[in-house]
Amino acid sequence: MKFNIPIDSPDIPLVATTLFGLENILFGEMQSLGIKNLQLANRAVTGTGSFKDIMKLNYLSRLAVKVGIPFSKFKATSEKQLYDGVYSLPWENWIKPEETIAIESSVWSNYFKHSQYAALKVKDAIVDRIRDRKGARPSIQLQDPNYSLLLNIFEGEIQLLLNTSGESLHKRGYKKVMGEAALSEILAAGIIEFSGWNGETPMIDPMCGSGTLLIEAAYKYYEIPSQWRRKKFNFENWDFVNSKDWDNIKSEYRPNWDKTKVDILGFDRSMKAMRATSDNLLEAKIFDLVKVDILSFENNTQVVPSTLVMNPPYDERLAIDDVQGFYQSIGNQLKHHWKGSTAWIITSNEIALKSIGLKPSQKIPLKNGPLNCKLQSFKLF
Repeated sequence: MKFNIPIDSPDIPLVATTLFGLENILFGEMQSLGIKNLQLANRAVTGTGSFKDIMKLNYLSRLAVKVGIPFSKFKATSEKQLYDGVYSLPWENWIKPEETIAIESSVWSNYFKHSQYAALKVKDAIVDRIRDRKGARPSIQLQDPNYSLLLNIFEGEIQLLLNTSGESLHKRGYKKVMGEAALSEILAAGIIEFSGWNGETPMIDPMCGSGTLLIEAAYKYYEIPSQWRRKKFNFENWDFVNSKDWDNIKSEYRPNWDKTKVDILGFDRSMKAMRATSDNLLEAKIFDLVKVDILSFENNTQVVPSTLVMNPPYDERLAIDDVQGFYQSIGNQLKHHWKGSTAWIITSNEIALKSIGLKPSQKIPLKNGPLNCKLQSFKLF
């Protein structure tokens, strides 16, 4: 496959998408991984790097959703212009009729209202062009296609990218059991990053659910590649990828099991949550590095100053009887039993959050799926 992108160049343009509110910390992460010419964008960071850098970014990034290589940009304000713009590209030089493709779209536009329909028009243009030139057309395959493409539309700007990741990078490969109202792995990694936790204090999630925050904290501390348990990336399907480079990346970046062991502790009052967390810790291969136990927060008191992270019920996807009273009890427990600690709480329920009765030292707007959330920190003097 020959894209009109400089595959052998040390400065391939790339776009790493992320969740709302995580752009700045993704910027810092990409900088630490050696990506050059970084710029912030809408839920994304752009930059340049070699294809080896792109593989490394996929393997190590805790904050990227997908890594794409842009290869075409044009303007369109109608379905016909979108179709014609895509049809004009020499797809037959890139994709064989016997191969498979998938197209994922993100649309913020007054001209194109439905992202799935926009993706359908792009698919039609690609397969029509290849059929007109080759007499046969490629098939659509959503799971592990030969080539995964990203379509981004912002008003009348159309951008096509080669999706090097395949499935979203939040699918780390360790989540065997999904909890109720569970956090995305990427959002959990972002919360750990915002907390500044570095192992100098215990890390505690007193409402751990299925254990996502605990696992992301352990993966960060023990330098475990975020995709260590993932089975495959889309770039592994491409014949131009240097497999030796890929093998070297996986050999070079391995968990640091020799680091000093630290306390990463998870509690929940639910036996179901404990089973889910334990199953996921086993799948993540860190069961012996994280301690979990059944304990409700109102009976949980600290031994030493700690860093707490919690994702309490919002009364949105997981209903509770008295949400404001519940958050008030969280505040009372923090005030009376966790002096010297710092608590980080994410919720979409701002009214309930005020019931905590503590003044936040930081307020960070985030999104948990479709929900507008706030991540707030409380220093407990």
